[in-house]
Amino acid sequence: MDDIVEDALATPPDADEECSVCGESIPIEEGVVPPEGEEYAVLRAADPERPGVMTERWVHRACLRTYLDESAEG
Repeated sequence: MDDIVEDALATPPDADEECSVCGESIPIEEGVVPPEGEEYAVLRAADPERPGVMTERWVHRACLRTYLDESAEG
């Protein structure tokens, strides 16, 4: 349990996330959500392959429809 907490707290505040659909970078700026000029969604879902109850998936707003369509099919 301590390892999971340390991993979560070790994430730098100025990091990049990847879009779950297209794989392109989504810049994250400390204290700014979303960064100015960026439109994205943060989706929380259960993922049996990852630790934790809920996993965040970052998706560009332009990719959101594709993500939802793929989720409905799978």
